[in-house]
Amino acid sequence: MSEVMKALQQSEQAYQAQISQPHSSSSTRVNASKTTRWWLVGVFAVLPIIAILAMMAYLHFNQVANTSSQLETTDAEKNQQQATRFEPNESSEKSEPLAKLLPYPELTGLAALPKAVAKPLPAKPKPSSTSSRNNAPSEGRRIETDQVNLSQTSEQDWNVDDLDLSGLSPELAQRFQSALEKHPAQSKSQTQTTVMPTKPQDAINLVGHESDYRGRLPKMNFETHMYSSKSQSRWIKVNGNNVHEGEWVINKLVKLDQILPGSLIVTFDNQQLQIPALYEWQG
Repeated sequence: MSEVMKALQQSEQAYQAQISQPHSSSSTRVNASKTTRWWLVGVFAVLPIIAILAMMAYLHFNQVANTSSQLETTDAEKNQQQATRFEPNESSEKSEPLAKLLPYPELTGLAALPKAVAKPLPAKPKPSSTSSRNNAPSEGRRIETDQVNLSQTSEQDWNVDDLDLSGLSPELAQRFQSALEKHPAQSKSQTQTTVMPTKPQDAINLVGHESDYRGRLPKMNFETHMYSSKSQSRWIKVNGNNVHEGEWVINKLVKLDQILPGSLIVTFDNQQLQIPALYEWQG
């Protein structure tokens, strides 16, 4: 009985040993299949990235190659165009030559030019004395004219001093007045009775004393200086206004006292000043 039990135990142990061997082999197989599976997953995950990178590199190099080829073609076209510009057109040179050799003309007898004949101008008829005598009236014609007596004109007073010369320019008025003074037709009685005005002794000449009156004496521009032997005909034009002797040049400041042949006397600040004719005082 014991032997039977031992045999059963041995058979059971052998059976279990057989069962344990395929289990271990199956576990090893499962582990191997798992490792291969993860390896395949990693490979499939990396493959698209590698493919994308390869595609991008291919496109980049292809674009660079295209741009370089385009640049080369454009450079070649430019060089070709420049060469065609500078190269002479053989067809045009052949069709249109620069110079043509013409045959020498044959000379024939030269014809003489007609001589220019100048026709004389018709002579102007000269007036004959006989015709004028015949056409003249038998009696002379009397022409009545007004006889001018020079002695009477020399003694006549034309009253030129009463003329208004304010419309004339200063130079023209001065020339007219000087011509009147030098004219010999003035009466002797007038020259004898005319008294030349003189400069007052206490008058100060403005020329040479400008610093004393600068900033005090108002601005005055003497445009016209008209002197006459008659006091009522003397006048000056200052600051655009005509002023006679005894009138104010500038109201309540400067008064015109006398008009002399080459200067004038004004009163300013209770002092008489002598100012040259046609003088411009800047003030």
